Amino acid sequence: MEATRVEDMPRSFRIKLKDGAAAGPLIDRLRKQPGVAQVADNRCAAEVAAVYYDFGLRLQERKICA
Repeated sequence: MEATRVEDMPRSFRIKLKDGAAAGPLIDRLRKQPGVAQVADNRCAAEVAAVYYDFGLRLQERKICA
């Protein structure tokens, strides 16, 4: 990531980690990068949907999934 510049990146893209790779540190680091508006961790999409379905709450993923 050190060699990656904002202008080198497309407007959006997906990163798929290897099985067992720790996503948390990468997600935290990506969220702090200039030009990054949103980082979605689809691993917890089911939890986000369950909170909405059960309680009617739309919370950010980082408040539900740790």
